[in-house]
Amino acid sequence: MNTHPSRPSKPIANSRGFTVIEVIAAMAIVAVLTAVAIAKYSQYGARAGEADARVNLKNLFVACQAFWGDHTSAAPCSLGALAGASYGFNQSAGVVLQVTDPFEQTFGATSKHIKSPSIFSIDPAGNTT
Repeated sequence: MNTHPSRPSKPIANSRGFTVIEVIAAMAIVAVLTAVAIAKYSQYGARAGEADARVNLKNLFVACQAFWGDHTSAAPCSLGALAGASYGFNQSAGVVLQVTDPFEQTFGATSKHIKSPSIFSIDPAGNTT
């Protein structure tokens, strides 16, 4: 027996499921959230690439210092000279390094990650910019 006047005892026949408008609105919300997430993910990838490029540049500098310790400061330090396990330098995938001046007193190098437009450089004192 139905004691409450506002509740019918039988379910309404058309009250099942969602309307087309509700489904379209939900899809639009999901699309907007996806677009924002993809944009943020791209920014995080670029920042991670920049950090990787800076770390590789610092590691190159430290490995060159070890190289000059084994040789003389007049010996040119290059990526080829640092290859192998003796100086502990391993270039990361996606990082492009270039030694612009291979000598200790005037050392210079640049690095760039493929995910980032930024180019970083290092000077003879080990300062990166």
